[in-house]
Amino acid sequence: MLQYVVYADLNCPFCYAMQEQLHAMDLLEQVDWRLIEHAPDISVFNATPESQAELASEVFTVRSRAPQVQVALPPLRSDSRFALLCVIAAREIDEVKALDLLTNLYRALWIEGKDISSTAVIYDCIVEAGLPGELSIEESHELCLQNWQHQWERGSYNLRIPVLTTDSDDRTLLGLPSQEHINAFFGGEQPPGPVGSFDQCHGRDQQTIAFYGHDGVQSIWNVIASVREDYHILLPASVQELRGMLNKPGETPDLILLNSINHWQQMLEDTTEIVHQASENHTPVALVGDMLSDVAAMLTGSLGMLPSASLGLPMANGRPKAMYEPVHGSAPDITGQGKANPSACILSFAMALRYSFDQGAEADRLEAAVEKVLADGIRTADLMQANDGKPVSTTEMGDAIIAALDASL
Repeated sequence: MLQYVVYADLNCPFCYAMQEQLHAMDLLEQVDWRLIEHAPDISVFNATPESQAELASEVFTVRSRAPQVQVALPPLRSDSRFALLCVIAAREIDEVKALDLLTNLYRALWIEGKDISSTAVIYDCIVEAGLPGELSIEESHELCLQNWQHQWERGSYNLRIPVLTTDSDDRTLLGLPSQEHINAFFGGEQPPGPVGSFDQCHGRDQQTIAFYGHDGVQSIWNVIASVREDYHILLPASVQELRGMLNKPGETPDLILLNSINHWQQMLEDTTEIVHQASENHTPVALVGDMLSDVAAMLTGSLGMLPSASLGLPMANGRPKAMYEPVHGSAPDITGQGKANPSACILSFAMALRYSFDQGAEADRLEAAVEKVLADGIRTADLMQANDGKPVSTTEMGDAIIAALDASL
C-alpha cells in the first residue's frame, strides 16, 4: 500500500496549515508524520526583529492562501524540539492519540498563541489528547527525530515549508498546496509547480504591498489584516531589506506603505531615500498611521486645530459622498478628561456645511467664531505656551465658540 509521508515542524505556520487541511479532508490518518526541526538553533535568533517580521509575513501568507484555516500571530516562534519528542513518544502508546496531541500542539501555538516549548503547555496538550500525563522521553525517541532529520536533509528539501511525499513513486508536494492539489496528489497525480522554492507558499498571483514600520509589526497588524485577502503582503524587517526589494527585478512591490507612531522623525529621514529609490522603479510610496497627523500638527500648532474631509463622487443630488472628522480621531487617551481641543471637530462640521449642505455662509460664520475665540487668547492645554495663563476645558472652549457664533448674528 502506498504510504504518504509529511516532513513538518510544529513551529512552521505552513506545516500547521497543511495539517489542518489534511484534517478537514479526512486524510490525516493516511499520512506518516515525520517531525523535524526547520531551525534547530531557533532559540538563538528567535527574538530578533528580523525573525519576528519573517514570522508575521508567514502567518499573513497562510491567511491569504488558506483563508479557511484559523491562524493567529503568536508572540514568538517556539522552540519545538521537546514537543516533537513528546509526539514521537506518544506514537508508541497510541498512534491515534498521538495525532490528537499533534493537533493540540499545533493549535496551542497557532490559534491560542501559547509557547509550546513550555512543559506546562505541553502537559495540557498531552492530557487533552487522553494520554498519560507524563511521557517518558527515551534515547530511542532522540534517535528517531535525528533519523527523520537526516531523511529530510538527504532529500535536498531543506526548506522551512512542509514536504508531502510518497515512499515509492517519488512524487513530492512542497509548501502550502490548495485542497485541489492535495486531492490530486492523493489521487496519484503530480500537481504542477516549481520544486525547491518558497513559491509554493509565497505566491505572486496578487498585487504586492510592502509594509514597513519603525514600531514593529504589531503596530500595523490591523492595517495589514484589513487588506490581507486582496493583496500579497511583504513585511521587510529593516529599511535595508526594503531597499533591497527595490533592487531585485521581479520582487519589487506594487506599493510601499510606511508607518510610524513613536519614531516618525527617523521614518521621515528614511523615507527620503526610499522615495528616491522607489521613484526610479515607478513604485508608489504612501505614509500611513499617526505619523502624518503628527507632522501636520507641527504646522498648525496642535492636532486639535486640524479638520478633515474625505469627499467621494457626486451622488444623485449632486453632492459628494463624504465623511468629516478631526485629523486626531477620537483621542481615546484623554477621553473624559476635558483636555481635548474641540476646534478641529467644530471646523470639520464647518466643512460639512460648505461641501455637503451648500451653506457656505454658515460655514464662514462658524470658522470666524473659532478664529475670534483664538484671537481673544482662549486656549485649551494643547495650544498653551509659557505665558498663556490657565488653559480652559473642552466644554469651556466649546461654550466660547458658541458664544462667538451667537454674537455674529
